[in-house]
Amino acid sequence: MQGSKTLRRVGVVLVGALLSVGAGTAFPSAAASAAVSLAGPISSPAAANSPGDLACEYRPGTGGICVLQRDNGYDVGFASEVSSRADFNLETSSGNYGDDGWFQTSPGSDHSYFFSVGYKSWARACVYARDFAFAPLCTARIYT
Repeated sequence: MQGSKTLRRVGVVLVGALLSVGAGTAFPSAAASAAVSLAGPISSPAAANSPGDLACEYRPGTGGICVLQRDNGYDVGFASEVSSRADFNLETSSGNYGDDGWFQTSPGSDHSYFFSVGYKSWARACVYARDFAFAPLCTARIYT
């Protein structure tokens, strides 16, 4: 069950990012619980209406990516199973957004980025290998 372990790890990365924001910030406990207890690829229902929606995808040999809607934006996490120069993109109903450029991954490494772009009608996260070590890996769309 390598996929389950990888998604659980990226869920923990996202929950860690939530907790690092600081005291006094309210987050939906359902999203935090879902992120910690991931057992496989999940996506939120198509008719979501509040922050805290989560979507994840896993590919053996590549890793797992999750996107979590929160704080007027989207948190993206990637748990890598490959060495690569990777890059996050957020695809939304109003266009695509890039992060701060590529980052180095290795098997067992975790990476996250917060896209402060406001809430969109829909969004999905992708991770790309800029050195072509793996095919693009994207989550399902989450809806507002």
